[in-house]
Amino acid sequence: MKQLIRKILKEETDPEIELTDLEKKGVDLVIKILKRNYPFVDGWKTTYKDRFELDLIITCDVKKLCEYYNSDLKDYFKRNPQEIYKKDYPYPFSVLKLSNDIDSDEKWALYKVFNDHMNEIYGFIPDEMKMINMYDDIIKLDAEYFTFK
Repeated sequence: MKQLIRKILKEETDPEIELTDLEKKGVDLVIKILKRNYPFVDGWKTTYKDRFELDLIITCDVKKLCEYYNSDLKDYFKRNPQEIYKKDYPYPFSVLKLSNDIDSDEKWALYKVFNDHMNEIYGFIPDEMKMINMYDDIIKLDAEYFTFK
């Protein structure tokens, strides 16, 4: 009983946990499959893991992103292409002109479809590759930011 209490207290006070090799392979597999629908996705890295969610930074290929959304870069990024690579963005299309043409609700909806699709794929990978929390629920993947190469 003492061990169980210690384990629960440790999980509640120390939420950041390293991914195992098998869990990393699971996310790699999700990203490979996700590339079929979103060819601009190039890779990932983790920013934070807690009991319910794994926050990811998704790396995108700028040229493929422009092709996928059939949009040019914003004028600022055309004049200063090096600025694209200096920070993280909330949406993959944040650097595109398309971003100016849609409202925040539509941006969120597109992001939500991306995130839901990623978690749907994650639900189909083998159980041993999934991250499980202390309540035996699958830890969700969350595309926290997008960065570019």
